Amino acid sequence: MCGSGSVNIRVGNDTKYGRISSVKDGTTFEWIATAENGGHAIVVNAQIGWVSGKYSEVT
Repeated sequence: MCGSGSVNIRVGNDTKYGRISSVKDGTTFEWIATAENGGHAIVVNAQIGWVSGKYSEVT
């Protein structure tokens, strides 16, 4: 779930990776895993995307 106004979903676990989409606060996704740096792997449009742990939470 996004915890701020909007957040980018990326193809990799870092801001250097391309953006898949941007989602609004309250949007939920299927969670896959959490990386050591706190990023979360999620399912977005039938693919795996990454969102920063600073702007999201696993519920």
